[in-house]
Amino acid sequence: MELTPKVYRTLLVLVSHAGHLLTKDDLIENVWPDAVVEESGLARNVCLLRKILGDTSHPARYIETIPKVGYRFVAPVREIQETASSSPYQPAIQRDLGVVQKHKKLRRSMEAAWMFFAAVLGVLAILLALALLLLSTRIH
Repeated sequence: MELTPKVYRTLLVLVSHAGHLLTKDDLIENVWPDAVVEESGLARNVCLLRKILGDTSHPARYIETIPKVGYRFVAPVREIQETASSSPYQPAIQRDLGVVQKHKKLRRSMEAAWMFFAAVLGVLAILLALALLLLSTRIH
């Protein structure tokens, strides 16, 4: 199963704060910094991560849920110091982070285009209303 950028980002945030409780709001702010997202989106990401990691036991082996508060990555994590040239995963990580950045830029562009489109439709609706008003006053 392939990780989507947001599921990957959820895992990255959890692992980078391993052992520490992250509130749902903290996670949402870190994974979706430029969007309004419901908790169900976060819960879906955590559910997918558990499925990918095979984390079906109780207590959790990787991601612990603190009901109504948030999540904690509970598996041991150790940092490995490697240079970019010595790590076979580094190019993939850099590529994935690049994809996430491009996705953010594309999303902002699409949001701006939709805002412009909505503004144009609003202006056209106002002009149409004015035209109908003028026609109705001329008829009477």
